[in-house]
Amino acid sequence: MFSSLVVFGAEKVSSTGVTLKVGTLGAGADFTVRVFDFMNLRLGATYTPLEHDFIYKSNDSDLDMTATADFNTFSLLADIHPFGGGFRVSAGPMLNNNDFHGDFRAGTIVLHKEPFDISSGTASVDFDELCWYFGLGYGNAIGKNGNWHFAFDLGIMYQGEMDIQASAVAVDPDAQSVLDRALDSEIKHVEDDYGWLKIYPVLSLGVSYKF
Repeated sequence: MFSSLVVFGAEKVSSTGVTLKVGTLGAGADFTVRVFDFMNLRLGATYTPLEHDFIYKSNDSDLDMTATADFNTFSLLADIHPFGGGFRVSAGPMLNNNDFHGDFRAGTIVLHKEPFDISSGTASVDFDELCWYFGLGYGNAIGKNGNWHFAFDLGIMYQGEMDIQASAVAVDPDAQSVLDRALDSEIKHVEDDYGWLKIYPVLSLGVSYKF
């Protein structure tokens, strides 16, 4: 009986699983290990670079723009399975390296109904690097029934207040100081309007395999 318990315990401790996933944080993978019968630890990472060229037209603005978004996060989550099945409650820290950046080429930008001709410009959006995740999900990468499992997560990442940085070079040097003030005012306006982004929605779907 003692040897059976040892084998049984070793099997539980050594159970591991890998999940491939895609969602609102990009594409990535999770590595799961069992801690207790009802609790797993999940180490995750996502990385998805995106780039898009387009013409920005709004309020008579007309700018040729390149926008880039690098979705890059690392997480260490505790998955609690209160009923012993696939349903789980998850929480833990996340390292948020998501980066959003825009480069503007020569054109006209309208700020507070005033047009400015610019030769170039840049804009970036950042959030807190250390964030926290809370959510619900379904799926156990090291579940008892079979090696393949479905994974689903729905939660939030609290990433703090957004920090917007923007600058532009006016074609007319005499208009530079007015342009700088207009940009500062617009940044505050955008930060107020999109303050809700401090709570980022996280949705992901994936497939898990137990080793």
